[in-house]
Amino acid sequence: MFPMEAHEDDDLALVMGMPRRELFTVRGFVTAIDLAVLNSLEDESWFATAAILADDVEAKEVQVGVVFSRESQVLLNEDGIIMHVATVPAEAMELGPVLRSLRDLARMGAEQMMDAQARSVTLRGYFNDDHMESVRPYFIMVYEVVFAADTPAPQGYSWVDRRHLRDVALEPLSIQIAEGLNPVRKPSDEG
Repeated sequence: MFPMEAHEDDDLALVMGMPRRELFTVRGFVTAIDLAVLNSLEDESWFATAAILADDVEAKEVQVGVVFSRESQVLLNEDGIIMHVATVPAEAMELGPVLRSLRDLARMGAEQMMDAQARSVTLRGYFNDDHMESVRPYFIMVYEVVFAADTPAPQGYSWVDRRHLRDVALEPLSIQIAEGLNPVRKPSDEG
């Protein structure tokens, strides 16, 4: 499942979709969770092929995004990516209700990639951006999966201290995720 990639060879695979209706106010990476969005996802999601969802102006494909962390570090690959994204197959619903299934899918994929057991999984927010072409068709639930401090980075990856992410070349989506996870503190915020 990770690194997460689309199933380009399986055009008939069913993936999760949801109505756009609750997403019009969601721009970029949002960490303030809106219950209307979660309720829509839980109660109104469905499965269709990615092509059908892409052609539906009133729907978006739901994906799971994972940020891997240990202590104060996040996992970064050679391309400057800190969040790995996967489609949500219909089989994922065998794990339980929608929101629990998405969380468990994030945990299972992360554990598989790291070959280690996760300590915790937390919904950190979600991402929706109709202006960023690469992610326009998707609504991404963003989870942080935490591993033990001694968990090694897979080949091609490295652990980077969150405080130093601004010093590293990140791809555009990862820039937004990094800023959302580590908001810049203004001097007036520290008093």
